[in-house]
Amino acid sequence: MQSAPKHPREEERIEQLQALGILDTDGEAAYDELTRLVTLVLGTEIALVSLVDEDRQWFKSRCGLEASETSRDLSFCAHAILEPDTLFVVENALDDARFADNPLVTGGPQIRFYAGMPIKAPDAELPVGSVCAISARPGSLTDTQREQLILIARQVERLLLMRRNQMRLMEARELAERANMSKTRFLATVSHDMRTPLNGLLGTVDLLLDREHPPAVAEQLEVARVCGLTLRTLVNETLDLSKLESGAIELRAEDFSPKQLITNVATVVRSVLRPQVKLDVEGIDDLPMRLRGDAGRCEQIILNLANNAAKFTPQGSVSIKSSYNDGGWSVQVADTGVGIPDEELDQVFEPFWQTEQGRRVDSSGTGLGLSICRRLAHAMQGRIDVTSTLGEGTCFDVRLPLPVATAAAQVMPVAVAVTPGLRVLLAEDDTVSRLIAVAYLEKLGCLAEAVADGADALEKLSDAPWDLAVLDFHMPNLTGPQVIEKYREHEAGADHLPILVLTASSFPDEQALCMGAGADRLMMKPFQLQELAAAIAALCPSPANETSTSS
Repeated sequence: MQSAPKHPREEERIEQLQALGILDTDGEAAYDELTRLVTLVLGTEIALVSLVDEDRQWFKSRCGLEASETSRDLSFCAHAILEPDTLFVVENALDDARFADNPLVTGGPQIRFYAGMPIKAPDAELPVGSVCAISARPGSLTDTQREQLILIARQVERLLLMRRNQMRLMEARELAERANMSKTRFLATVSHDMRTPLNGLLGTVDLLLDREHPPAVAEQLEVARVCGLTLRTLVNETLDLSKLESGAIELRAEDFSPKQLITNVATVVRSVLRPQVKLDVEGIDDLPMRLRGDAGRCEQIILNLANNAAKFTPQGSVSIKSSYNDGGWSVQVADTGVGIPDEELDQVFEPFWQTEQGRRVDSSGTGLGLSICRRLAHAMQGRIDVTSTLGEGTCFDVRLPLPVATAAAQVMPVAVAVTPGLRVLLAEDDTVSRLIAVAYLEKLGCLAEAVADGADALEKLSDAPWDLAVLDFHMPNLTGPQVIEKYREHEAGADHLPILVLTASSFPDEQALCMGAGADRLMMKPFQLQELAAAIAALCPSPANETSTSS
């Protein structure tokens, strides 16, 4: 018996075989159908897709043979791969000195006839095995049968190519997912590290603005407040864009009044319009009483478009027109402002992009708002289109497929009242944020006590009766969710303590962790006094709030 010598490029060949990740994998119908086809067209008892590695030949598919592999020293296929472009045929192994005393010839399966066409790896065109036909009877192939076996081998190569491409796609997807996870962790860190000092900055400025100051000092404080709000917008928009890109955005399903939503938007826009610009609101009286969808995201889209219209309209008008038909809410936001050149219209929804006209009028924007609006609309299965004439104005057309609500929508009061004298435990490890929160709570008439540690918060919760607990998410020793979980374990069922969690992270996993631990409400940093008041009023309703809420 003569064992086949190694291939001249054996190391490369083995690398190519191993790179396919196919050795010792489960059977696959696509390969099994081809080996069955070989036995039918060639009339042999056995057909194999054989892959030759360092010391064995392993069968990815076998028809008519029980063994899953044999030693390479005994392999006919190891001879076949030495001439990768040639069909290797042994008509009678007993007459061939290389195989006459081969145990596979003298014993089972008593090979006499062998025909094998090498199959090549997709990348380096090196042979990794063969498609072979085996019979216990001597034989030969007609020209047609030769062609058929070659074609079947080419088909196996296509399967290997598909496998290679699928592996690369999976690797690319895994790499993208790892990169996205890294970006998410980075943004979560940046979010926390930026929101926490922003909370202190905005809170301090708000408290200072509540006092009497000389005009020059008051003006400087207002500048600081506006700069802080601008930075908060940038942080929020960057995080929104990241969540939209990664598919992590979560849309709520709630009943809301589209008329009230547009009215709220109009109130905000009127406060920023130039004196010589008027605002027209049309169609809201003809809208359904209630729609079902994410009211916050709808308002975010419409308010962003309306604020842009106000910003880039030095004179004339801004209009917001609403209608509802065919299961969809349509809102047109139009202006008589500077307009957008035709060649720039396709770019207005690109992240961080601003028109040249826009930069001249206002350079403080982030260039993210329109991109976020369109992505939010797409997330709701809707769309946003834009038309514009330079020097005459722009119109954004929003279409959101929102159903009419079947349940009564709750109308929340415009103003909220916090019950005076509420006993509130505050747990916040950041010194500045703690001082601001205590000042806010006292301004709202609460009796606040503050600690800087999760373990201290748990001890305080157990020592005294409280009306409300306000806990930061990230604290030493015990996090906010850990404090809540431990406290809820021993809380009497009838004495449920409302717990508000403050977090600088807008990512759903942290929010879900809080709610799963037993939090009643979450509030994002940085927050303002009226936002804290609304949260407290919702958790600890006063009689004034209860009577002003209607359905």
